[in-house]
Amino acid sequence: MAIVDRDALRRRLGRVGVWGALALRPAAEERRAAAELERLGYGALWFGEGPASKEAFAHAAILLGATQRIVVATGIANIYGRDATAMQNAALALADAHPGRFVLGLGISHAPLVQARGHDYGQPVTAMREYLDAMERVKYGPPPPPEPPARVLAALRRRMLELARDHTDGAHPYLVTPEHTARARTVLGRGPILARRGAGDRPDAREGHRTPAPRPLPDAPELREQLPRDGIRRR
Repeated sequence: MAIVDRDALRRRLGRVGVWGALALRPAAEERRAAAELERLGYGALWFGEGPASKEAFAHAAILLGATQRIVVATGIANIYGRDATAMQNAALALADAHPGRFVLGLGISHAPLVQARGHDYGQPVTAMREYLDAMERVKYGPPPPPEPPARVLAALRRRMLELARDHTDGAHPYLVTPEHTARARTVLGRGPILARRGAGDRPDAREGHRTPAPRPLPDAPELREQLPRDGIRRR
């Protein structure tokens, strides 16, 4: 596996990025928003992929074509949405067209969403490890891009974080608290990227109460299980 220059990637991503801004709006509107966010100085644009969203690589191409500097990152591209050959070839093509500006976030999605597409939902860590291995076996015909696309995994629990640490450039955990971030950094160590999408609400230690979490969780059992561990209750 080609590992990117993580320090350079960290500088390009910046300390604060934008996640999912206007992702369900028309492409023309999203192009204008992406250009404005770049002008405002944000380092990265992240977006998700779901059954009713734009396809991940088409979406990335729209955003990359509308901007000149900002990093565009999938948060995440579903491994059940395409086979490993399609994932690898698409990522390499975008890395070739936009050197240093595309980050491939991969994830296993959630069982109800995967099963609704007609797939069997495998054991998460095993499925992801096998998928990454299959990506490494792909023979890409065009010349390789100047820099390989960075890869991060949607990782909440220890075993997936360890896989992210050992086989990719880092992790992109979704809807997590500062406490989870501290635990994840301990597992990952100092080198790998840790690009967290925060839950936004967390327990207030001074007042001893819990604030409600966001509600995009009906088909996301892993998130429903993770948030209470971090002291977040659902509305």
